[in-house]
Amino acid sequence: MKSIRSDFKSGRNQQIYNEYVSSDTSFNRLARKYNISPQRVQFIVNDLKKKGLGIKLTLSSLKKDREEYKNAAIELREAGKLEISLEMFSKVIDWDEKNHNIRGLVDVMGHKRIAFSLMADAEVDNKKKLELLKQAEEASRKAIESAEKKGIKDLAGSIAIQKVHLVGTIIKRVSLIGADKCTRDLLEALKLVEDALKDLPGSKSHKSWALLGKTKILHLLGRKEESLDTLSEAQKNLLLGYDEEMRNKDQGRMKMRVWATGILLAYAEFCKIEDMPLLAEIYAQAVANQPDPDKVLVARKKSAKEILGSLQFFRSKSSS
Repeated sequence: MKSIRSDFKSGRNQQIYNEYVSSDTSFNRLARKYNISPQRVQFIVNDLKKKGLGIKLTLSSLKKDREEYKNAAIELREAGKLEISLEMFSKVIDWDEKNHNIRGLVDVMGHKRIAFSLMADAEVDNKKKLELLKQAEEASRKAIESAEKKGIKDLAGSIAIQKVHLVGTIIKRVSLIGADKCTRDLLEALKLVEDALKDLPGSKSHKSWALLGKTKILHLLGRKEESLDTLSEAQKNLLLGYDEEMRNKDQGRMKMRVWATGILLAYAEFCKIEDMPLLAEIYAQAVANQPDPDKVLVARKKSAKEILGSLQFFRSKSSS
């Protein structure tokens, strides 16, 4: 029979785990809150993960449970809980393979790519960063290959989504290596995104996501006016698809917040590169100061703060 203390510790540990996976917090912060060591917090989180207490998807789960679980993994990914989200995506992949859900498999491979890409963003060592980007790119290419092999016509939309994911990875890799060394990669990415836009499913707002990738490619290729025109088109599509997305309630709100701040960041990056620091600061601050009660903009805010930090660095350098 369990003791009262055992029951208390079990409940406390579950609470620690839930707080860790559902909020932008750290082991140190939780350690202070619960008056235990950071190492103990880390052990609790890892232990519950291993025991599956945080896992609610089995191979025999219903498809609606699979969808809810995948959406939860996406939210955790956007909240910066990348390793946990990768574990959850792997569970979804297992479910898809077991249940012959090729469309779902293609979709979740794309989400897995995003997680690897975000891990690459957080990595300071360039060699490790490139390795993570390679894993991200492999996930996208595998998703596209799996879908195209099936030859199912109604998978065109899923393939289009994966092409946009792949474009995002290529852009990050090229930005790290240098655009002047990667013209062929950029031209491949441009073709991928143009192909994707023909079949991309969903609302006009969804197209704004793909158009952001095209914006960045054109800018890296030195085609500035085309880049700005495409960015304006992305903003227009975001507005035109608003009503349709908002009918999706919580998921729609999350997507709109992510896409809208993505557009602001694209303007900030453009202005920073083109030596318009005041405008770059205005756009980046709009993202950095954006309320985020659901913690879905952690990655966006991090990018905004990096832009603001680099602007401050250049100001200090020029004044010295």
